[in-house]
Amino acid sequence: MKRHLNQMLTVSEMAARQSISASYLTQIFKAATGRSPMDYFIQLKMQVACKLLHNSNMKIKNVALEIGYQDPYYFSRIFKKYMTVSPELYREIGWKEMGLEE
Repeated sequence: MKRHLNQMLTVSEMAARQSISASYLTQIFKAATGRSPMDYFIQLKMQVACKLLHNSNMKIKNVALEIGYQDPYYFSRIFKKYMTVSPELYREIGWKEMGLEE
């Protein structure tokens, strides 16, 4: 997953790469991590987005593109769902105010 953060993968595509079914991948992944493969993949993307927002002056749309989201508005909705604030506000209030450490 980490090697494909700039892509939009489905669980079916992830499973096919491992020559297993999507349902089996979901089952074993959830047993091992407590999360679905897609939730984990999105969380990895959000971690990269946070670093880019914190460490660069990249435009939000370019951050979105960097992690595989073609639509910056969709990226902003997903980011807010996972981080509880918009990418703009995250950048504005900063890393430490969010209770996150570098």
